[in-house]
Amino acid sequence: MKHLIDTLLPPRPRNFKGKRWLQISLRSLHLVGVAGFSGGILFGVDKSSWIGFLHLCISTGIAYFLLDIYCNAMNLIQLRGAVIFIKLALLGTLYYHPEQANIVLVVILLASLISHAPGDVRYFSLLHGKRMDVRSGAAVCGSAAKQLSRDAKR
Repeated sequence: MKHLIDTLLPPRPRNFKGKRWLQISLRSLHLVGVAGFSGGILFGVDKSSWIGFLHLCISTGIAYFLLDIYCNAMNLIQLRGAVIFIKLALLGTLYYHPEQANIVLVVILLASLISHAPGDVRYFSLLHGKRMDVRSGAAVCGSAAKQLSRDAKR
C-alpha cells in the first residue's frame, strides 16, 4: 500500500518537457469539443452533426485528467476530481438523451464554478474533510501520503 501511495503522491508533482504545451493543447481541443456539442444540442441539430464534438470533449477531458493524475493523484480525493466524475456521468447521459439540453448548462456551470472557486473549495479533500494540496510542495504532499497510509491501516 505504501508503494502505491508513494507512486500516486510523489514528494513533488511530476513534470516533463512539453507538459505545459500538452496541457494547453488538450484544453484548447476540449473547448472546441464543448462548443461544438453544446451548440448542436442547444440548437436542436441532428446528433450526427455534433456527436464527434462530444467524443472530442470527453476524450480530451479524460486525457487532461489522466495527465493530472500522473503528475500527482491528489485530485482523485479532492472536490475538483469528484466534479470531473459527475461531469462525465452527465455527459454520458447526453449520449443517450440529447433532448436533455439542460444537462449541457449544468455541466458548463459545474466546470466554471469548480475551476474558478477559491482553493479551499477546489482542493477540499472528501477523504480528509479539509483542504489538501501540493501547493507548498513536499510538506503537504508528504503529510497527505502519511495520512492516507494511516487511513489505509485502519
